[in-house]
Amino acid sequence: MDKMETAVLLSGGLDSSVALHWAHRNHRVRVALSFDYASNHAERELECAAWQADSLGIEHRVINISSISAHLKSALLSGADDIPDGSYDEELMKQTVVPFRNGIFLSIAAGVAESCGAQQLVIAAHSGDHSIYPDCREEFMAA
Repeated sequence: MDKMETAVLLSGGLDSSVALHWAHRNHRVRVALSFDYASNHAERELECAAWQADSLGIEHRVINISSISAHLKSALLSGADDIPDGSYDEELMKQTVVPFRNGIFLSIAAGVAESCGAQQLVIAAHSGDHSIYPDCREEFMAA
């Protein structure tokens, strides 16, 4: 079976790092894509993403879309209120939603993938987040 040319969305967090390694084992990863969207944790996550891609010899691109943060409301974005502290209940989780983040990332990644010859995208969306984050739901991903 031929391995498919693949682009992987890589935040640098645990889920996307596992997805990168899975894709590397099962496909030909052309590029790992990270997004700088001015999140409070961007510096550390982007460092981790670069390390993960480098450890596998995969090209890593960081796409700077930080200007979008001025148009979105979320406790995860630079300049916002502090990230909520305490139990990760529904009300606190709602404050961390970055509206349509995965949709934005996927639309950009699809164009980059097509441009570099990748036939598919791999993204790791945390299944536990689906009730709060609409673009983590199976229906969204399937569409």
